[in-house]
Amino acid sequence: MLAAAAIEAIEEAEEDEETEETEEEEETGKVEVRIKSVANDGLVLLVFTEPMKVSDELIVLINNSTNKTEEDEEQPPLRVEIIAGEDTNKSDTEFTWNMTKFSGREMEIQLNFTKPHAISMNEFVEQLQITFNDALAFLSEDGNFVKRDLLITKEIPSQFNITGGKTKQFKAFMGVAKTIMSSLMTSNIAISFMAGVALNLLWSMIEA
Repeated sequence: MLAAAAIEAIEEAEEDEETEETEEEEETGKVEVRIKSVANDGLVLLVFTEPMKVSDELIVLINNSTNKTEEDEEQPPLRVEIIAGEDTNKSDTEFTWNMTKFSGREMEIQLNFTKPHAISMNEFVEQLQITFNDALAFLSEDGNFVKRDLLITKEIPSQFNITGGKTKQFKAFMGVAKTIMSSLMTSNIAISFMAGVALNLLWSMIEA
């Protein structure tokens, strides 16, 4: 009886210890991540809720993980996947990726599609899926970390086949177009306002 009681006490102590470790991990893993945007040129912006610790070793580790597959025994710290839409051939979504920026609260990932013209062109658009496999690899400056196996997703918009210097040209063009559209909208508002004032003035003159 004493031996059985001792074994039961040990098992309860181990369960309590595991519970405390789990609660401590959940309490510490406060850093949240979201995919803020996926651009038409494949540039992905991730935003963290806290400034992150970034080292050269981590950058190398992440970029080396771009060559790993699901069959590899060693899981990469970061896995980037494309989930094809129901009406898209999986072969049309082949891509490579690399991390182009990681500092403070932001990380940028560049997606390079083999067939960009085939991405999200059907009824069911493609989904970007990013998994943080190694929690301890992503620590904040305050010592908090991203939850292990955190999975975040976002729809991918249609892609343009823009490479090299053409990307900058395209972005510059879009910036100019946006400015022109804003100016036109402002002009239309001003014209509408002036027309309203003129009509009110005319009506007051008629009444007089």
